[in-house]
Amino acid sequence: MYKWSSFDGYTEERQNYRLLYDSFKFFYFSFEQLRFNKISGIQIVGDAISQQHFNDLTGVNLFSVYFNGKKCIDLLDKLKLFDKNDPDWDFCKRFKETRNKLIEHNHNPLGLDIQIEPFIWSLSSTDSFMEIFINRNLQERIFDVYIDYYEDYYKLERIISNVIQSF
Repeated sequence: MYKWSSFDGYTEERQNYRLLYDSFKFFYFSFEQLRFNKISGIQIVGDAISQQHFNDLTGVNLFSVYFNGKKCIDLLDKLKLFDKNDPDWDFCKRFKETRNKLIEHNHNPLGLDIQIEPFIWSLSSTDSFMEIFINRNLQERIFDVYIDYYEDYYKLERIISNVIQSF
């Protein structure tokens, strides 16, 4: 509450803090909903349509985690709340690139003539890894890679929470 009362009326800085607050809430609730949909999908036995529905919802929530997480990182940077010499900054850059490559620029990133394809169905497993196919030209799955989205979430949550607690 102290942070909000430190502003004297509307300012761009105040608005950016408000955006950080909202983005962090969306980041958190996206992950909460991801876990809920993942568990709901696992509990459904024998109903492939319902399983697919919850799996697709989980995928939407995962993309939202990365989208809102990147937005939080951008705002932390814009507000100069994060020391770029901090070892966690390297993780933040990688988190942003995961979002960029999976959601925004998954076709021909950096002119590499590849397509990065998140395999959403892999979210239905009980682990925290999403399988990603790397395709090239007419070749499908020349590489398979994995991201641990639970680890990414919890690490970024800790980083952002530590910054917020410093207010």
